[in-house]
Amino acid sequence: MLLLLSLLFIILLGLSLGSFGSMLLYRIPRGETLGGRSHCTHCQTSLHWYDLVPLMSFLALRGRCRACKKRISWKYPLIEITTALLFLFLALALPPMSIFALLFLAVATYMLILIAFEDFETQKIPDLFITIAFLSALLFRVFHAPTGGETEMRDAFLGASLPLLFFGALCIMSHEEWIGSGDILLGTMIGLLLGVKLTLLALFFAYVGGALIASLLILLHIVKAKGALAFAPFLSGGALLALFFGERFLLWYTNVAF
Repeated sequence: MLLLLSLLFIILLGLSLGSFGSMLLYRIPRGETLGGRSHCTHCQTSLHWYDLVPLMSFLALRGRCRACKKRISWKYPLIEITTALLFLFLALALPPMSIFALLFLAVATYMLILIAFEDFETQKIPDLFITIAFLSALLFRVFHAPTGGETEMRDAFLGASLPLLFFGALCIMSHEEWIGSGDILLGTMIGLLLGVKLTLLALFFAYVGGALIASLLILLHIVKAKGALAFAPFLSGGALLALFFGERFLLWYTNVAF
């Protein structure tokens, strides 16, 4: 019973933070203040508390504004569900760690989700998100390091240097056509968070996933062959896959290959 209540609390926390993240994603790019009441993005009507219950309000309203009846974007419940699943995986799929390490890991991965959604929609990564992600990744490494954790910190900084050098070279060679400065910062933050081994795996997942999805979108004529496609969602997705499943994948691959 205690375990079920704990998992329920984690899910509710994830849904709530997903809802808060949706508000950040809407207001920050538009220069709106983070204070004040939430409002409909169509008719600007202020929303009541019962219209802001994560996921439940969207389902109760059948995805439409109570006042103007315009459709509410599926982005908002999707962010809430994704964040809830993230927190559930943090609680169940990782080895035990100190409460501070888990806290900063949760913040860093939460930022990965917000960055992915923001870059997908606007092809921009807010400075606030990447700054919080960097600091959280660094503090996670500090609190996750064992006693005298020089090896842990060396792995973190070597992991950060890999995407920094690789993406930096691509950026210079392509004059920022292949990859942008925001992706360089995001890749460096992921390297700091994951270390060398998992960062290489995260890049592998990102490029393979990006190639497959881009090919599918081109075949379906959703995007043009030469159209720009945001890379941060693939980087963030690759990082989360490497974080939660990377060690199992490497173990499986080692057994199969050798």
